Amino acid sequence: MTSGGIVGAGGTKVVVIGISAGGMLAIDFTLANPHVVVGLVAVAAGLSGDDSTNTEEEDKLFEQCGKLEAARDVEGLALMNVRIWGDGPLMEEGRLASFIRRKMLTWTKDIAACEFSLTGGNSIACEGLKPPAVVRLGDINMPVAVAIGTLDETATIAGMRRLCRNVGGAVAKEFCTAHMVNLEAADEFNSWL
Repeated sequence: MTSGGIVGAGGTKVVVIGISAGGMLAIDFTLANPHVVVGLVAVAAGLSGDDSTNTEEEDKLFEQCGKLEAARDVEGLALMNVRIWGDGPLMEEGRLASFIRRKMLTWTKDIAACEFSLTGGNSIACEGLKPPAVVRLGDINMPVAVAIGTLDETATIAGMRRLCRNVGGAVAKEFCTAHMVNLEAADEFNSWL
């Protein structure tokens, strides 16, 4: 998660930007600290408390991820994560541009290694927002921009559309990408942002 400023003694306000799980944290931070945040950008973000579901095909891919994680298979888990988050879970494997695939593979290996050694990623415990964002979206009353990858997992797309429906004045942009909107359509994304 990144922001456009730091809250200091002078009362600096921030625009909070986050992608994926960082986007979920950005949304939760916005709800927990509305006095600090003047704008929110959520990119292919999760929504805490969201009950959106995936297709059976997507669920099978995530089950495979779980098995690879249980086996502590860094290489296999990294490849599966690139398959899901890079190609898009309902798209043909290998759809993603090769230079982005290579970057993602390196990153997902590093993330898996950190998670298995309990030094990063999902291995770091995080207390969730209570009540969760999904029941508090109407409390967001600042400019909100939402980036949706139309080839992303079904649940993320549904969650981002839910965010748009429940936040007055939210502006959404759909990109013909999977989850990694800012990597796959960098120029278009940067221009929109």
